[in-house]
Amino acid sequence: DLAPWMGYYASYQCYYNNANECSIRTKTIPFDGAGTDVAADINTNTIWDLEMSPIRITPASGNNYITVNADLVIESGVTVEIAEGKGILFNGACNQLTVNGTADLPVNITDMNKNDNGAKALGMAFTNTCTTPGGTDDRHQMSHTKFENMTVAISAGSAWGSSPKTNDNVGDFVLENMNFTNVSKAISHGSGDGTALTMEDFEIWNAADACIDLPRNSDVELREGTMDNCNTNWNDWGGAVVSNGVSDDGSLIMENVTITNSRSNGVSVDLMDLWMSNVSITIPDLPGDAGRPGNNWQPDGAVYHDYNPAAWNTLTNPTFYGYNLDLEGYYRAVYTHASQSVHMEQIDGTDMAGFISVI
Repeated sequence: DLAPWMGYYASYQCYYNNANECSIRTKTIPFDGAGTDVAADINTNTIWDLEMSPIRITPASGNNYITVNADLVIESGVTVEIAEGKGILFNGACNQLTVNGTADLPVNITDMNKNDNGAKALGMAFTNTCTTPGGTDDRHQMSHTKFENMTVAISAGSAWGSSPKTNDNVGDFVLENMNFTNVSKAISHGSGDGTALTMEDFEIWNAADACIDLPRNSDVELREGTMDNCNTNWNDWGGAVVSNGVSDDGSLIMENVTITNSRSNGVSVDLMDLWMSNVSITIPDLPGDAGRPGNNWQPDGAVYHDYNPAAWNTLTNPTFYGYNLDLEGYYRAVYTHASQSVHMEQIDGTDMAGFISVI
């Protein structure tokens, strides 16, 4: 179908001269329900709307992803289906992703699952920074968005661990009303040092590795969320929220967050400042859980504020704040190396070998 739109400047007939023009503008709309196939890179600003849905991402033969070098807007109600083993890579300098889902019409980003073989799509990767003053402020925004069956739903700093990659901030990311289901990681670093992330009203369920694996020196706020079944592979470094990038800066703020059944660790970060309020981290006894290292082995830390001697020995201000923490089932409740200030109030620990360690 062709949907014409006619406009005019000074008269009702179309004409063109060196100074003025009026034109017939067209937009290609697929037959109802047919959807839109996207195989080529995107180099001009683009909007995916409900009339075009579902958007099927099928990169050209030999490519693992389509590359977006422009601004992309995804409107409410759109479904984006990504082929197994494929992804969308955002590599434009200062370009933005905006996902405008609503409560009634969320945006769904999932795999095609044509073969029903358990294979996952790669997800979305962000690999370019913005050096324009203010260019990273609220750069990538998503609301009412659901990711399902992804290797890494959001990869910050690299193409899922490979080139292209950058060691700079690829955000900021502002995420609201998010849902991640059956992902290896919901959010992961791929370098992306110093990337800022704010996420509010979120659910993450059934992540094979860490639910959130943060970039080095990142500044992160997580509020009003739940994480369940993180790190089902029982990686010793894994957990619900982790960072293992040898940070010398950065912060994590968590408020009103519930974490259940996070294997190995709950929160294990080496960021400079850790602030937690109204956070519950609990794990039941899982003797028959697939992948558990051994029946006598316990998950390590509910809250592990790691030590980075290479960086922290030269700094004077690492801090820890914990208020109203409900911690159960781990070997340690709270372990921190904060040297500037430690504040703990209403910490409730159950079924643990160690309670609080301040080193």
